[in-house]
Amino acid sequence: AHVELSIRDDIAGLEGQRTGYIEGLYVDEAHRHRGVALLLLRASEAWAHAQRCTAFASDRDERVIVHRRFGRKTEAH
Repeated sequence: AHVELSIRDDIAGLEGQRTGYIEGLYVDEAHRHRGVALLLLRASEAWAHAQRCTAFASDRDERVIVHRRFGRKTEAH
């Protein structure tokens, strides 16, 4: 399994924002349906936060998917 990440500032709707971007994510067929992709996704989000990104996105079938809650701070209750 692997994930390829980049930092971009040219994502449609996020222009100028430092955006953690999943360029590619692959899990070998023998390891699918075991939560590996979710673990890679969570690690990717943590990496983007550590890189001071204010947004997080990827694409699927030529459609950009933006993590809308990524840059929001949660309030303590």
